[in-house]
Amino acid sequence: MYELATVTYGTKPAPFLATRTLKQLALDEGHKFPRAAQAVDEDIYMDDVISGADDVDTAVELRKQLAAMIARGGVKLRKWASNCLDILDGIPRDCVALPDSEEVNWDQDQAVKTLGLTWFPKTDCFKYQFRLPMLEPNKTLTKRKYCLR
Repeated sequence: MYELATVTYGTKPAPFLATRTLKQLALDEGHKFPRAAQAVDEDIYMDDVISGADDVDTAVELRKQLAAMIARGGVKLRKWASNCLDILDGIPRDCVALPDSEEVNWDQDQAVKTLGLTWFPKTDCFKYQFRLPMLEPNKTLTKRKYCLR
């Protein structure tokens, strides 16, 4: 008999388990990390926390609380992104989602992606991408015939 001790991505329950684990962590540790608990409750998108703050100090505090609270659950946050470099100060380079501006970088539109949502931190804009099917001439457009999948 085998028992999984980790969430294995690619299995059907993985998205639920990841989200449920973060929600339970917010319940258990929320009294110590109130900003992080609120972000996990309100700003989670699958296994990504997409949150923000009105000022740099609050955002830095949120980042520190999220890292500390999630570490209490034995998890290390993988990637951080921000439209303000001061918020990322002190984070190891391998944990920053976008490369430093000091490096040579030909991509002017660096983006962070999560489940179909693309965010451009430099301009603080969001983008969705989708493909429209080729329409056949003289055919009626219906939901059943041209459903976007």
